[in-house]
Amino acid sequence: MSKKTGKSKQRDDWVYGIVDARETGEISIRYDSESGKIELVDALPGSTKVERSYKRDGKTDKVVASIPQDVRAPFDPDDALKTFDNVVVMDTNKRTIAGKVCAVCMSYVIPVKLNEHSGDIPYNPLAAYLIIGVKDGVNPERIGWHLTLTHNILPAYDPLRHGKMALVTDSELGLHKDINARNVGYYGDNLLPDGITLVYASDKETDTLGGMILKACHNGAKGMIDEFRKRVKPFEGIARGGDGNFEAFAHINFQRG
Repeated sequence: MSKKTGKSKQRDDWVYGIVDARETGEISIRYDSESGKIELVDALPGSTKVERSYKRDGKTDKVVASIPQDVRAPFDPDDALKTFDNVVVMDTNKRTIAGKVCAVCMSYVIPVKLNEHSGDIPYNPLAAYLIIGVKDGVNPERIGWHLTLTHNILPAYDPLRHGKMALVTDSELGLHKDINARNVGYYGDNLLPDGITLVYASDKETDTLGGMILKACHNGAKGMIDEFRKRVKPFEGIARGGDGNFEAFAHINFQRG
């Protein structure tokens, strides 16, 4: 465990993994002083992750970052994110517009490989969607994941050529393990495509890279949905149908700065 100070509540960084110690009764840890990474020897596949959290009075610790790793893992969430070749960050804001529950999903992409890049990290708008008529009990974040994956990521993404991709979100942390293991779908019965991993961040934790870009997604989605709320006919010209979880959606064209 390492500690981060400077905030009102101390942040703790952890590396977790599951090791079957029944045969020896021992757990071995290797530490690489050059890279700062530790390895839980013989950790079960898919069990290693890096988390940042802080303690809350009378409650469980609040997790503000959670990044799955292969075997060897750094303590720092930003270093953990750099183990991915591609990073997409997305956030969804929900509001009522003209009597319908609607949402806007905004996403950004980091156009460089983080482990090969030095200096300021660029991030560019990827896509934005207006989601109309979200049904009761449906999480619009997952609709946003599906629209962005289907229309903006999968047509061009090949894990064999492009490497691993982190899909950073602030939603459904409790399901990430099963979604990443392909035990359950990320949207209905749709399993997460090969090479892609859900990563958790919080837009309130802007001293992490994922949290900082997530905040930009949040602000962008909020600004767009507030603009739609001002319109007299907010859904005019939108004809794309949804599915059983929502009525329709529209791709939002935005100015690229």
